Amino acid sequence: LVVGLPFAGLFPQYTGRTVRLIRQSSWKCGITGIVAFCLIPLISLFAVVTLIGLSLGLILLTGYFICLYLCKVFIALALGGFLLRRRGPQSFRTVFSAMSLGLVLIYVLYALPVAGSVLWLFATVIGLGGMLLAVFSHGELQPPPPPVSAIQNPQPSLTNTNPKNL
Repeated sequence: LVVGLPFAGLFPQYTGRTVRLIRQSSWKCGITGIVAFCLIPLISLFAVVTLIGLSLGLILLTGYFICLYLCKVFIALALGGFLLRRRGPQSFRTVFSAMSLGLVLIYVLYALPVAGSVLWLFATVIGLGGMLLAVFSHGELQPPPPPVSAIQNPQPSLTNTNPKNL
């Protein structure tokens, strides 16, 4: 909560986009997260070994560990929002309650002997993928299009546009 709430307050659009991506396309986030989880440490190690990219490798590795730490915040928001049935823009109070509930549930599940490690890996991969997809996505997620009947049968206009009545 001490890290997640200020982050959500400083970057509300990024946080909302990441949580929406996790909720709407978790498979896409999972695949992206698996690739990033494996490739970022290898790229960082390669950059450090070449000595030319030493600073780049250290910066990339530091950012990677920060992202691994922040992954649980986005998973907690998605899980807490799902359990509390919260959608759309939210106030600070609803973000606090969703994040609190999600983090308590995540830490309880992480404490399980064997399943906790598997759940940590699962949550980390999906959270990392959601974070990366939110960084590289262009604009907000688009809402679904309106039903076809609303497009074909528009509501009548309240103004009279008949030239005879003018």
